[in-house]
Amino acid sequence: MKIAMIGWEYPPFKAGGLATHCYGLTHSLSDKNVNVDFYMPKTKKASKTDKPNLNIIEVGETEVFPYDRPDSKEIRPDKITVVHNAVYPIDEGHKQEIVLFLGRLTIQK
Repeated sequence: MKIAMIGWEYPPFKAGGLATHCYGLTHSLSDKNVNVDFYMPKTKKASKTDKPNLNIIEVGETEVFPYDRPDSKEIRPDKITVVHNAVYPIDEGHKQEIVLFLGRLTIQK
């Protein structure tokens, strides 16, 4: 059997709990002689495996930098002008343009 899996985290890259889950799942399948191709975005540290029937395939044109911070070297001022990491209080009666972003942001270099 051959399985193609898609995820956005795999050790050593961890931004949350998905990497641990994907690692356990792919290794368990591999131990059962299932061929697994795990597709994920490029990261700073390439993911590797010692399992012969498990392939970690990084795809995309640019690296993914989830949860970047304003002091990150990956966020350049010419690409993003304002980054807010918190909710700021808005005075009553004051109009504020609000953008709700749910998901992740990928920066093209």
